[in-house]
Amino acid sequence: MGKALRGWFALSAACAVLTLSTGCGSSPQGGGNTPAAVGGASAARPEPAPSPSPSAGPQPGLALAILVHTDAPFQASTPSPATSYYVALVSANGTIVASAKPRVPSVLTMTYTNCPAMGGSPIPTCQIAFRPRAPLVTSSDTRAYFLDGDSDVGYLTPDGRTGTAIHLPASPRVRYAVAVTPDDLRIAVAAFDYVGPGTYGNPAVTSNIFVQDLAGGNRVDLFSSTSVTEWPIGWHDGHLVIAVGPAGLVQYTVDNPYFTIEGYHVADATNGARLATIGTGDECVHGPVVRGGAACLLSRGMALGYRSWDGIEHVFAPWMDFGPTPGALSPNGIQLAGSNTGPPEDSHVNLISVSGITQLNAKGIVQGWLDDEHVVYFAVLSSRTFIFDLATGNSAAVPQTNSPGMPGSPSAYLQFLGTVPQQMS
Repeated sequence: MGKALRGWFALSAACAVLTLSTGCGSSPQGGGNTPAAVGGASAARPEPAPSPSPSAGPQPGLALAILVHTDAPFQASTPSPATSYYVALVSANGTIVASAKPRVPSVLTMTYTNCPAMGGSPIPTCQIAFRPRAPLVTSSDTRAYFLDGDSDVGYLTPDGRTGTAIHLPASPRVRYAVAVTPDDLRIAVAAFDYVGPGTYGNPAVTSNIFVQDLAGGNRVDLFSSTSVTEWPIGWHDGHLVIAVGPAGLVQYTVDNPYFTIEGYHVADATNGARLATIGTGDECVHGPVVRGGAACLLSRGMALGYRSWDGIEHVFAPWMDFGPTPGALSPNGIQLAGSNTGPPEDSHVNLISVSGITQLNAKGIVQGWLDDEHVVYFAVLSSRTFIFDLATGNSAAVPQTNSPGMPGSPSAYLQFLGTVPQQMS
């Protein structure tokens, strides 16, 4: 599948090959890990002051898309001056009902030795700037949660209220990824501790995953490693869903909002025991995961389908050259939405199910599903995000408060990172 169709953050943990003269610029952090020594999080959860009223209120009971724009991860040669990113909750008609501007996690620079150089001998030392690779935003049934700076977790509700949900232990070398339970009671945390200099290819990172009450207390440590990179992305029926990536320095583009390239694990949130593996290698790293499972390219790349949360594969249709990719699974698990391979600007949105493949009257790259009746996609030529209504056949454009960045780029200006209510359970 062509990388031009990959409409998620084109992030890398670090430059895989350095130039002779310099190290890498600030790229988003790779699969770092966390320390068992970070300690428990504080129980701060103050009642927030209301945010400015949004332009249009949400309709109770209807799903809202979480769309995010951030400048920082796209910087490949110089650090971005951006100090914040943009989080919006968007209804099916394209209306932004609430928004927030959290602080971007800061860059963490590490020194490595024996760094490879294109066309020359290895560089004795190099410096590489990291940013968190895991997603900045997650959600429960009632609100979106986002990383705010290096160690705070904030929230945004559909009626526009914002506040701080929890303060995680602050350290200049620790960064986090989080996932809150649908009922807002528990939080899973991956802490990535960048422990110091190392040889190139050795991440010099310690990771730790733990679960505790969002209000603080009742902490359970689940996983710790210096060689494996994993981080929580959500919850399914009371179990923790964990994204899996390689250790070390990698450079890649991903087809999902979590930056996983090796599928998912389902773990018991009380003891960390693995309950299921979703996907082998990169077969199931397409689109957001939902309560039906994860979109997959099955049968060694020859079939479009998905794997349910028990790991069982379900085939919809054979994959064809220049046909649609398995872009995203609908929440109910009955169909995929995917875009054709080929020139991104001419790519149509398709529905794939056991009944076959249906081309929709929409051109763009699939990002996910708002609900079972609405597909989120972006048009490449304008870099604008739209929400397609399967019942009416119409697309609603989402307003962009800033310039569209790079029209024609296969990366969306507004990234789709999930919904409120969440879709995994």
